[in-house]
Amino acid sequence: MLEHKGTTNSIKADLEKKFVSYISTLLHFNSINFDKKIRKHNERYALVLDDMEESYIGYEDEKLLELNSYRLENQISDPNLHKFFLKLSEREKEILNFTFVEEKKDTEIAEKLGVSQQSVSKTRKNALKKLRNFLTKERSE
Repeated sequence: MLEHKGTTNSIKADLEKKFVSYISTLLHFNSINFDKKIRKHNERYALVLDDMEESYIGYEDEKLLELNSYRLENQISDPNLHKFFLKLSEREKEILNFTFVEEKKDTEIAEKLGVSQQSVSKTRKNALKKLRNFLTKERSE
């Protein structure tokens, strides 16, 4: 009788192990399919806020919007960070603006500015390092 009970427990343990494995695999593949579905939906129905027709906005208005509201310096809410951002060079500010506001890739920025991709990457890295150093010095004082 003990032998029969031990066999039943091992069968239950084996079934439980297989069930957990099945559920784990099921969750894994369903999460992958869900992610694919969400990505496909986001690609089809992308939210585009800055895609205005030229007939709605004049050239001067467009330049004014570009210069004012879509600049990174106008989006920074932390006063210390804003102060330190203004201390960066114009090139560093421009590259950070292209990167974070306009979400351009390094190669696109490099093409637009007429420099190498490595130069853009290095300038952005140095600008972020400067901001980080400014902020850590400010907090330590």
